[in-house]
Amino acid sequence: MGKSMIVFGIIIFLFFLLVLLSVTKLFIDIEIKHGYDNDHIRITFSIWFRIIRYTIDIPFVKIDTKEAKIVFQEQTVEKSGEKKNKKERSITPEKLLRSLHNTKEIIRHVVKLHKIVQSFLQKVSVQHLEWHTVIGFHDAALTGVITGGIWSIKGWFLRFLYHHLQVKSHPSLTVTPSFQQAVTQIAFSCMIYFRIGHAILVAIKMIKHWRGGKVTFKSKTPFSSIK
Repeated sequence: MGKSMIVFGIIIFLFFLLVLLSVTKLFIDIEIKHGYDNDHIRITFSIWFRIIRYTIDIPFVKIDTKEAKIVFQEQTVEKSGEKKNKKERSITPEKLLRSLHNTKEIIRHVVKLHKIVQSFLQKVSVQHLEWHTVIGFHDAALTGVITGGIWSIKGWFLRFLYHHLQVKSHPSLTVTPSFQQAVTQIAFSCMIYFRIGHAILVAIKMIKHWRGGKVTFKSKTPFSSIK
């Protein structure tokens, strides 16, 4: 009798704990700074009026800002001189139908996953957003072009937020061109929140989708390994 009551009490406690976590709001604060004395990426997770919080701090790798440019390493691979046997390929109605089926399967798989993610994003709220950029090159014309490009990116980002998430306050976005010196400065801060229960639900849906929504191909394609 005593053990049964203890087990029952543990079950009740776990049930209420699960319910409590499901309705608990998870706040995520994101701060990115570059071009200042303390370059870093800081992400803070908090619940229950910030009583419980966990912070991840990632320092930036220092780069040379004299030229205010980003350098990408490009690796090229030379083609071998081996000749490949020529193969004749033909398109038959059967092959065309199989290809259409494969395309339909891929679209169905991706669209369903997109709907799952989109349904979750609609429950995410943006409480605060600031994104300020200072950009400058020695070439004034290049500075103007890059400034316009950054504004385009920020405009697309803003449209994405208003279309998919719940924006609670008006975001503050600026792009300041510097024609006097080569400089790159970024100050980004954002706070979003959502209920943990919604995140658990979407995780279950995604696992169920990937385990039970295997893509079946009627002919061998580059996507045949998708599961």
